[in-house]
Amino acid sequence: MHSLLKPAFIRALRECYVYKGDDYQNVIVHEASHLFMHYHNYYGVPKWINEGLSTFFESLYLDEKGRVYVDPQKGRIMQVGGFVNDNTLNLTQFLSPANNAAWNLKDQATAQYSIAYAIVYYIIKTNPQLIKQILNMLNNGKSSYDVLSQCYGSFEFFESRFKLYYSKFR
Repeated sequence: MHSLLKPAFIRALRECYVYKGDDYQNVIVHEASHLFMHYHNYYGVPKWINEGLSTFFESLYLDEKGRVYVDPQKGRIMQVGGFVNDNTLNLTQFLSPANNAAWNLKDQATAQYSIAYAIVYYIIKTNPQLIKQILNMLNNGKSSYDVLSQCYGSFEFFESRFKLYYSKFR
């Protein structure tokens, strides 16, 4: 790992770059999870699951006995709850490859990370065994819509359960 002003995982170099700031340990975990995905050959996964998992891993911590716990990112959860309650979250659009450009827009980046985190958090919270299956299907070129449809019976069922779960947060 190297110091840099903006954290990044550089796939071609197989190196992570981070800066030492207030939450640099979370940044190291986030960037290292990209490295983990790379080394396990998850090259073909969409940005939402790559960033969603990396953001999820930031929320893991160890207690004094070495047990792993999740400290939910309440700010992200509340933001997504607000989108759900305001009826402004379009998951089909978010999961579309056409949405990739939004990740690079400064005014949309936080929302992109929050929604990606919320999807991964929901999957892990409700059915953790699905995450590896979802990763493998996405890595093999299936669309996010098709993968979630297959894993949940229909995309509409996934979306309705996801929105019901987050509707209690505001």
